[in-house]
Amino acid sequence: MTKRSGFRAFVFLFLTLAISCCQTRAEEDSRREWHYQTPNGLRRLVFQGDGVWLHYFANGGTAKFEEVERTNEYIAIRNPENNNVQRLFADRGMMQLKGKGNFGKFADGKWVESTDQPATDDYRLRLVYFVPADRQPVNDYEARIRSVMTLVTGMFTDALKAQGQAVAGPEFETNADGQFVVHLVRGEKNARSYSGLPQEKSPDHARLVAEAVEQELGSTKDYAAVIFMETYELGPATNLFPGVMNVTVARPPRGGHAVVSAWILQDEFCSTDPQRLRQMFFDETPIQGRRSYGDQRPNSPRSELMEEGYGAALHELGHLFGLLHHRTAPTNIMGGGFRDIRWNVGLRRNSRQQAGFSRENAWFLMTSRFLNPEVDRSDSVRPSATMNVSFQVRTAVATIDAEDDRGLAFACLVDVSANDGLLMIAARQLTGKKQKVEFRLSASDFKSRESQLLLIVVDTGGNHKQVKQNIFSAQ
Repeated sequence: MTKRSGFRAFVFLFLTLAISCCQTRAEEDSRREWHYQTPNGLRRLVFQGDGVWLHYFANGGTAKFEEVERTNEYIAIRNPENNNVQRLFADRGMMQLKGKGNFGKFADGKWVESTDQPATDDYRLRLVYFVPADRQPVNDYEARIRSVMTLVTGMFTDALKAQGQAVAGPEFETNADGQFVVHLVRGEKNARSYSGLPQEKSPDHARLVAEAVEQELGSTKDYAAVIFMETYELGPATNLFPGVMNVTVARPPRGGHAVVSAWILQDEFCSTDPQRLRQMFFDETPIQGRRSYGDQRPNSPRSELMEEGYGAALHELGHLFGLLHHRTAPTNIMGGGFRDIRWNVGLRRNSRQQAGFSRENAWFLMTSRFLNPEVDRSDSVRPSATMNVSFQVRTAVATIDAEDDRGLAFACLVDVSANDGLLMIAARQLTGKKQKVEFRLSASDFKSRESQLLLIVVDTGGNHKQVKQNIFSAQ
């Protein structure tokens, strides 16, 4: 062997040992999970092995990072979407924007003992009845809530099947007898501490109730729940009852919560007899002192109030699985159609007048792990996406570049500035791992010249990626 070949062999052996040592150190290093707090909640960075890190957001979303450096002081990871590099120290996080320039502190943080668990396989909805400290549960609350949700989910799946979708869910948590489990959660405070009454509408109402439920049952980023809250009052009100509110926070792909008012559990609006319950949707008896939003007559008939309450639960269930408002037709459940559902209950069928989901709603719903058994529940990485908006005469063109390691499923554009909530204005099914699409939008699609456009891209695992752009400033 020559001196040169001997030297090469030595270098090769040295590098092999060095690489092996580095790999061993990475696997044996106890630094596998790093936490930091944000105004929106706790964020976690978790080592997956093979140089891969996952960033878990407080809303349940994830992003993939790649490890680029490991020292005794810090571990550096890079976001491949924007090239930002983060150095994770024992007490802080430092960031270099786009991989250039100096590092600046972005958060206080710390290494913790790894608690990462694989994504749950339990995609069953939980039913919760929230009762404040100064209230008592209504009689037979379990049977009443089961009756409400059996009817509501029946309408939900029928509407989705009407769009040609082979829906499998939603499924519910059940007991040994096969009945829906209803979790009773007692609040530590009085009802008005949650509702904010006498203020007509409190922005904190639903959030405070959800937080109280999560204190007992755990975060709804890990499961999905429908929460009936006993926080309304029986006094006079412009519409329905004081303190009525229905709000949903979707946390795809694994969780979320829909908070609905429990006034529909009263004897006047609920029955555990399925036939009697359906008959009530056609009962024109005036209910003294109550007026529905859809009817707006004093002493609205029972039928109108039934449609209002049960339709709201149906509408919020759509939000729980990711849907936005959509107004393609008066019968759209995610528009105003949820207030006209008597023809959906099965007592007297009229298919032309039934409320339903739009084609785009159906596409979106079938990306949910709670509804579609074909969705890949093992996929924990969000897709990547960019959006560029250009303008022509009275037209905006949104060009979308989307990519996912396993496959793309759906994309939609949402007008964030709509006065009455997020409004879906365009949608499309996606295929393959990489796709470029264009959405052409007319000026009439936007509710305001200062509209903010939200892009949502969903992959075949039900993971969501969101991108926002201010339309007004882009012009």
